[in-house]
Amino acid sequence: MDMPKSKLKYFQTLHSFAFHSLGLKEENVMQPYHYEDLGKILNIRVSYQDKLNQEQFHYLTCDNPYFSLIGKAKNKDISIEEEWQTGDYLNEDMNWDCLNHIAINLKEYKKKNNLIDFNDMIHQFVEKPEVCPEFEAVFIDEAQDLSPLQWKLYDLLKTKSKYVYLAGDDDQAIYQWAGADVERFINERGKEIFLTQSHRIPKKVQEISKTIINRIQGLRVYKRYEPREEEGELNTISDINQMDLTKNKWLILSRTTSRLRDIIKNLESSGIYYQTKKG
Repeated sequence: MDMPKSKLKYFQTLHSFAFHSLGLKEENVMQPYHYEDLGKILNIRVSYQDKLNQEQFHYLTCDNPYFSLIGKAKNKDISIEEEWQTGDYLNEDMNWDCLNHIAINLKEYKKKNNLIDFNDMIHQFVEKPEVCPEFEAVFIDEAQDLSPLQWKLYDLLKTKSKYVYLAGDDDQAIYQWAGADVERFINERGKEIFLTQSHRIPKKVQEISKTIINRIQGLRVYKRYEPREEEGELNTISDINQMDLTKNKWLILSRTTSRLRDIIKNLESSGIYYQTKKG
């Protein structure tokens, strides 16, 4: 059913919600060329990956480790020095004086040019609770991927909402390496409702998924999830050319959009018609 746009005003990401609530404009947001410009000023190399990688965390698309660390620290709501000392970096290659110098200049560059990054949106929103609307109910999907900074936004929303619903699955928490606070999701107090029946996954696929899920280490919520009645079929191939894509219809999925580039080239060289979300 089609709904008027006004009915879907708040159907958006947390960053977009903060962006619009703060009354920001696109020209206020740091773009790749800003980082490259600052890199030239500081005499460091900075470049961004192609647009096919937009599904990744924005600050991680930058190939400069210093900018990546600064963004990750902000997302985890810790200091840059705390992130630098986590042991995730080769400190002999990540010089603290250089990191601190870049962080100071980045802050000054944004201030001088009236710019903010994606994490600044959340931070500024949390610092201005008066701009947060009041809601009857709030629904947050993929909650297992919320970072500490985003959990602060969630805490603010709780004070502005009558009902709050979190939807997520700790078994699908794949962004802990980027700062997601999975333990906060698991330990969040509330009435828990477990979905126990899949209407999509057949038995064969469920079997292989269980072998992977059972390898998860650390804190995890046990759950029973049944497949649909169909047996299904599961085949492993080493190359897409092993499949006859000229017959029937196929849905091709990949872990990241950028990995589809080789597949797209393959389809084009074979003269096979295909569609992507871009057309």
